[in-house]
Amino acid sequence: MEQYLYSIIRYAPLSETGEFANVGIVMAGPKNGYFGFELSIKKHKRITDFFDNLTPELYKAAVKNLQRELRRMEAATFSGHTQLSLIFPDANLPSLFMEDLLRKREGVIRFSDVRLIRAENPKVELERLHKYYVERTFVTQEYEEQVMEREVKKILKSWKISSDFVEKRLSDGVYSRNFPFVKFENGKARKVIKPISLRKTRPETIIEHANSWAYAISRLHSAAIVPNKVFLPVKAPEESTDKINRAFNEAKIMLEESGAILSDLNDHAALESYLN
Repeated sequence: MEQYLYSIIRYAPLSETGEFANVGIVMAGPKNGYFGFELSIKKHKRITDFFDNLTPELYKAAVKNLQRELRRMEAATFSGHTQLSLIFPDANLPSLFMEDLLRKREGVIRFSDVRLIRAENPKVELERLHKYYVERTFVTQEYEEQVMEREVKKILKSWKISSDFVEKRLSDGVYSRNFPFVKFENGKARKVIKPISLRKTRPETIIEHANSWAYAISRLHSAAIVPNKVFLPVKAPEESTDKINRAFNEAKIMLEESGAILSDLNDHAALESYLN
């Protein structure tokens, strides 16, 4: 087991808000001379969708420039660097590169504080860190649904009807749930949209999340707080195993029986039909 330093690479194009997205990992091994990195270059839609007011070209240009720089650093650790070792006798290239990245980086690419980890295989550990911090293997349903809400809002804006909807916590006087898109007419909620993420790898998590919203819709419908039909854009699980598929089908039936219309997030025609 060797010790490695790593930093999370972040894309932060909006200095005013401080918002950022994790886009990669850079790792250095001070003792064994390892230097490596992983960057999300091709799989960037999640990141560029998050910053919906900026063009994807800004992101692609920034990470490609960084990629070229990191590749030069990576190549230097594999090639002969006797001269540099003479200039910096008390340090090594991976550590120097890491220090340089953390010190000088400004603009849309930022780096987290350096962190320490122990691993047997740095390449395997680098991949694991990238999946965890960048591909978000830990992501919550709440975060996923916030991203989905951005997508729905973009659609409503393109149809010039986003101002018709407000975010509202609907209540029967005892029980309440928050809905991101509610259209009121004469003081009553006439159209309600709530994106639901069932993109999970555990069958019980899929069922539990669906059951929670099925209960909410059913109860609020019984109290005439929500309309007869609530529109639920749904994100399905990525994995397709027998257990996952059974859980997803059960979840869909549960939500439909509560008084919901289910649709794929990208099915704009279904959303348009619901609104008309």
